[in-house]
Amino acid sequence: MAQKPINEIKKSRDVYFRRRAKAQSLSPVTDLNAEIRQKVKTSKGTKERIDIQKNRIRLLEKDNKKIRDKKRALEQQLPFQDDKGKKKIETELKKPDYKTISIARAKNKLKRLQGKDFNFYVDDGFKIYKVNTKTIKSAWKRGEDATLLILKKMGSHSEQALKYWNERIKKEKTTATRAEMKKYRRIRDGIQKKLNHTIQQNIAAVETGNMSELDEINEDDEKAYSLLFKVIGEDIDRIGI
Repeated sequence: MAQKPINEIKKSRDVYFRRRAKAQSLSPVTDLNAEIRQKVKTSKGTKERIDIQKNRIRLLEKDNKKIRDKKRALEQQLPFQDDKGKKKIETELKKPDYKTISIARAKNKLKRLQGKDFNFYVDDGFKIYKVNTKTIKSAWKRGEDATLLILKKMGSHSEQALKYWNERIKKEKTTATRAEMKKYRRIRDGIQKKLNHTIQQNIAAVETGNMSELDEINEDDEKAYSLLFKVIGEDIDRIGI
C-alpha cells in the first residue's frame, strides 16, 4: 500500500487514503475544520509583521498612483491625435504596464495579522470565492462544522458545471467534432458519475461523523473518497487527485 501513488490509494479504504494525504501535508475533509480553526486562532501577527504589511500596502498604493497618472497622461493626448495616433495610444494603454495591481489580498492579510475578521479565498476546483471568518465563527457558534460551508458551495458549483456541460453537449452535438464531443462527455460524466457522488458522501461523513460514508460505491460503480485541501495563509485550495 505504501508503494502506491496517492491517486490509486483513493480506490482502497479511505482510511489509507487519508493517512497518505496527511503524510503529504494535505488536509482530508475530516481534518479541514480543525485546520481552519487553528489558522483563525493563530492568525494574529506581531507588531513587526503588521508594520511590514502596512508598508507593503503603502508601496503598492504608491505604484498604482504612478500607473494611474501615467495612464491619465496618455488618455489626455487622445483628443489631439489623428486616427493613427489614437490607435497607437489605445494599443499602448492595453499593455500590462498600465494595469493597476489589486491590493485587496494585501489588505485582507493585514486584517488577519491584526486579529480582525478576514476572508479565506476558497478554490473548490470550480470557482474561487471568499468566506469571511465572521461567517465561519457563526457556524461554530451553532455547533456546525465550517467544512460544510465549503462542501455545500462546492456541490452547488458542481451542479452548475453539470448543467453547463449538458447544455453545451446538446448545443454542439451537430457542430463539434467527434473528439470534442468525446471530451465534453468525459467531463460531464466525470462530474455526474464521480464527483457529485464524492461531494455528497463527504457532506454525509462530516454531518454524521461516520467515515464509512467515504467508502460508499454508487450505482455507476464509483467509490467515494475524502476530498483533499491545502490551507496556506488565507487560501483554502481543493487538491484534485
